Amino acid sequence: FITAPTDVTPEKFYSYSKHIQANLIWRALFLERSPVSEACRGVITTLQAMGMQEHVQSRNLEEIRKVYASYRDRGLAGAEEFSELVYKISGVRYTVMTNI
Repeated sequence: FITAPTDVTPEKFYSYSKHIQANLIWRALFLERSPVSEACRGVITTLQAMGMQEHVQSRNLEEIRKVYASYRDRGLAGAEEFSELVYKISGVRYTVMTNI
């Protein structure tokens, strides 16, 4: 909880919805810190590779959420399209599940 506001205890943080938790994390890691960490640069690089350069540049979490929602809201077809995009960008041809 190094990045959390001083008045946010772990108990308070976990009592928030995932949406609010993400807002706090986004603000702490991408809006209030400069320069961003190497780990944060990895997130930014991934978002840019997925075509969200404009949203990253404006640091607009709501617009980034809309992009992900556009896949989620289309059910299985959206999930398949999203997976294909991730595989293409990452250069992965296939994966194997080992938990069967």
